Amino acid sequence: MAIACPPRVLFIDDDPSLREIVSSILAAFGYDCQAADSRSGPGRFNEGGWDLVLANLTMPEGSSWEVIETIRQRAPTIPVVLMTGLSNPAVLRRAYDCHAAVIVKPFHVQTLIAALVEALYAQLA
Repeated sequence: MAIACPPRVLFIDDDPSLREIVSSILAAFGYDCQAADSRSGPGRFNEGGWDLVLANLTMPEGSSWEVIETIRQRAPTIPVVLMTGLSNPAVLRRAYDCHAAVIVKPFHVQTLIAALVEALYAQLA
């Protein structure tokens, strides 16, 4: 899979403020980031052309696990990065089983960008 220039990221989170902040940060680093909530995320994913999915793990309106499972059924190899404040072994193991990278909140912008670069690079390898 070739990475588009700029890489297209679907960011799924139920917090409108966080969607705006993360989208702005990613745009500043040259990403084409489109944001959606947990209900509309799978539909937005179906639009196609995404290079990576970034999702908040804990959302009041839905489970990222369900969203990731839906995405994995449609595109098993797309890179997925989960953001979470939960760093317990069970969460990390489930993310590993879903072939998703995890960044633990709070995190620095550099950590976010490094996780995206690593996930995209791994896809090309």
